[in-house]
Amino acid sequence: MSRDLPRRRLLQPGGAAAASAVLSRPAQAAGVTHAAGGKPSAPTGMLADLLPQGLGVSAGDDLRFSWQVPDLGAGTVQRAYRLQLATTPDGFDDGHVLWDSGKVTAADSTAVPYGGPPLRARTAYWWRVRSWGGQRSAWPQPALLATSVEDEWAARLIWAPAGKTMTDGATLPDDDTWALLRKEYVPGKKKIAAAVLYVAATSPDPSRQYVASTIVTEAWDPALKPHMTFSHAWASAPANAVARHVLGVQVSRPGAAEFRIRPRTGALTEAEGTVPSVRGPVSVSVRRAGALHETRVTVPPNSAAVVEVEIGAADSGAYRTEATAPGGRGRVNVTPSSDLTGHVLRIGPVGSGTTTVSRKRTS
Repeated sequence: MSRDLPRRRLLQPGGAAAASAVLSRPAQAAGVTHAAGGKPSAPTGMLADLLPQGLGVSAGDDLRFSWQVPDLGAGTVQRAYRLQLATTPDGFDDGHVLWDSGKVTAADSTAVPYGGPPLRARTAYWWRVRSWGGQRSAWPQPALLATSVEDEWAARLIWAPAGKTMTDGATLPDDDTWALLRKEYVPGKKKIAAAVLYVAATSPDPSRQYVASTIVTEAWDPALKPHMTFSHAWASAPANAVARHVLGVQVSRPGAAEFRIRPRTGALTEAEGTVPSVRGPVSVSVRRAGALHETRVTVPPNSAAVVEVEIGAADSGAYRTEATAPGGRGRVNVTPSSDLTGHVLRIGPVGSGTTTVSRKRTS
């Protein structure tokens, strides 16, 4: 199935921060399939318009959902699904469900169309999905879906080469010319916890659309690429540094068969993010509050990881680990060690799913 994905525009500040309010809801009903270790299986890799966390989705009703089908018993073939969209992360339990597809008999799990009322611009929603196969899956943790500010935001031209002034309907400049545009955002009296910027532009040439891209250069130094531009998501060096060195996600075996994950969050009390890979998203969450120190890592199906947690001067015996070995067989090794950062816990290899390393008492 193919379709033209909507353009991503500037996202309302606060949408990303709202993700921290997402709550999990364990499945209690009978007939729910369970993964190794007795934990309910649920769909993973949830995408809204191919975007993890659905940041910058266009308002309206032209929306598609995708997810990875969990283990549903023999054959692991999805035979039906049910999608829900709510206006709050816990709205699935308190009557704030905006749209419920009901049980739909279909194997589709990619680009499944939304069928509810049009979504409003500059608004946060949450969605979830469950699958049926030989058994019924659990509900996953609701995923954020934040709509963009739409066409209220239009940049103003501040410079263009002589004879190449860009106006609506004008021909795109030659490859060796470019223009500067500006747009100011005034937050007013709102207290902004986080903001995410998306840039989109249209062109008569479909191959030259800049959709959901960032304002970063193609290289660190113009000497490396004299004719570089400033809108290349695939060369987002600052974002790459956050994924590899703050969240600490690095591929350690070809084909992303295994990851080495060592978050280095310094004095931050909270950090979380999702890093894409060819096997699916890798999610990392680190929280510190008083005696609490929790690290949660989720790796995609058919992959493994070694997780390293820096605990400073804390006692390794104060930490508890919840993890599943690759393939759900055997025990997971937890090895304390020390380096220049202090004490380190090395966990793994662990299999796909979520690994939690936590301290809930003073060492």
